[in-house]
Amino acid sequence: MFKESPLSYGIYFQEKRTRQPKRKKSKVFLIIFLILMIFGGLIYLVIYSPIFKIKEIKISGLQQGDENELISQLKNFVVEQSKLNKFLGSDNILSWLKGAENFNKNYQFFKTFLIKKSLLKRTIEVVVEEREKFGIWCLSSSKDHEVSSSTLPEEMSFKNEGCWWFDQEGFIFKEAPDVDGFLIKKVDDYSRRNLKIGDKVLASNLFQNFLKIYEVLDKTGFKVKNLSLENIDLQEIILEPTNDIPKIYFSLRNDPTFAIAGLNSLKQDPGLEKLSYIDLRTENRVYYKMK
Repeated sequence: MFKESPLSYGIYFQEKRTRQPKRKKSKVFLIIFLILMIFGGLIYLVIYSPIFKIKEIKISGLQQGDENELISQLKNFVVEQSKLNKFLGSDNILSWLKGAENFNKNYQFFKTFLIKKSLLKRTIEVVVEEREKFGIWCLSSSKDHEVSSSTLPEEMSFKNEGCWWFDQEGFIFKEAPDVDGFLIKKVDDYSRRNLKIGDKVLASNLFQNFLKIYEVLDKTGFKVKNLSLENIDLQEIILEPTNDIPKIYFSLRNDPTFAIAGLNSLKQDPGLEKLSYIDLRTENRVYYKMK
């Protein structure tokens, strides 16, 4: 009977020990290879395959302006929200999952701004409600200085001059041209304030009385060319005189509707052409001065 010598057993054991690490290394390399393949496949799937590519971006509620321009601005905004978004690109729906809603916080173009995302349909719907233009607010460094249309970017502050649209809440939201006439409500502000888009032209309680000034002038038949604000601390608005209307002083602290009957009376007797100015700054009192 053959007996295995101690020497042959040692050689066999040594060969077995040298073969085991090689097998383990092969398994490790195989696992790493499979992980890289899976990872590479996921990258391809997310970035290059059409699975996450947006099919359509739809804008709803936009009455004025260019839809394509708004989409372009939104895309630029989305990719700037994170390094991942920049890597994925604006046409990848995953880039729109977080941060896109902040677009309107920076630009303030719209009263309401909602983004609806569908991962299954790969669509983006942007629903907006535009701010309605109520009037133009123009800042000027002095009353003798002619205000020119501002060419500053919309997100920058006023620098003592410039004209801007505001809505019926007093919210400043867009650059405006300098206008002259009776068709558009306009306020010339000489208070030397600095304002920016997103600010309100007046505090809420003062702005409500400001709106009522237009109601009073409309009900009494006064044609309004423009109003003036000379000193914000005085909280007064002035209706600048025209050929057939005298200067009228209003206080923003008071509801001006009390003056409707008095203004209608002054139109009849003594007649507006005979008046130098009308003072409505005292509540429930109508003062005037003859020429």
